[in-house]
Amino acid sequence: MNATGWVNPKRNITKRLLVSEYVAYDTETTGIGRSAEIIDIGAVRIVNGEIKDVFETLVKPSEPVDERLYDDRGYPTAFSVHHITNAMLENAPCITEALIKLRAFIGELPVLEHSSPFAPFDTRLFTKAFSQKLGIEYQNCYVNTCELAYAVVPKPAEVHSHSLETLSRHFGIRSKECHRALPDAIDAYKLYEILKRRMEDRGITLEELREKSACRKTEENGATDFHS
Repeated sequence: MNATGWVNPKRNITKRLLVSEYVAYDTETTGIGRSAEIIDIGAVRIVNGEIKDVFETLVKPSEPVDERLYDDRGYPTAFSVHHITNAMLENAPCITEALIKLRAFIGELPVLEHSSPFAPFDTRLFTKAFSQKLGIEYQNCYVNTCELAYAVVPKPAEVHSHSLETLSRHFGIRSKECHRALPDAIDAYKLYEILKRRMEDRGITLEELREKSACRKTEENGATDFHS
C-alpha cells in the first residue's frame, strides 16, 4: 500500500490521452503541510463535456481549523482562502465516511485536477488517504489541467500565470473567485474542455506537446550540464 501519497508518474495521462469521460475533483484542507487534513471535497462526473453527476461534502478534521487569517509567522492561513469555519464542520462526516462515498463516485474513471504541473496535489492527498483510512490502493489515471495549460496557453504572451483563477478569468469561466472545492472542480472541468477545443482549432496534437516537453527537458538538462 502507498501510505506516503507518492503518485506513480505513469498515472499521468495529461499528454497521452484526451478523455471525454472523467471525474474532475478538488479539495480544501486545513493547511499545506504533511499534517494538513481534507475538510472539503467537490467532484463532478463528466461525459462528453457535460456534468452528469455531482459529489460534495465537508469533512470534519481531527483537530480544529485555525480560524485566524494569519499564522504566528505572519503567513496567510488556509482559512484565509477557503473561510471554512469549525461551526460549518461540526456535523460533517469523518474522512473515512467521505472517502468511501468518493471512491464509489469515482469508480475506475480517470480523474482531473488543476495543480502544480510537477505534483498532482489532490491525487496525492487521496492516494495517501485511501491507503491510510481504507486500506485501498488508489491507482486511477489522472489529468492535470495546469500541465496542459502550460503547453497550450503560452506565458507571458497570453497569461501572466497558469493558476486556475487566472485561466478562469482569461477564458471567461468564472465571474468571481470562490475558493471552495466544488466550484474549483467545475472550473477545472470547464477549463479542460476549452483547452481541448483550442488544441483542435489550432491543430495541436498530443504528440506535438510531448515532443515540445521533451525538447524543453533536453535544453534544461543541457544548460544544467553546462553550468555544472
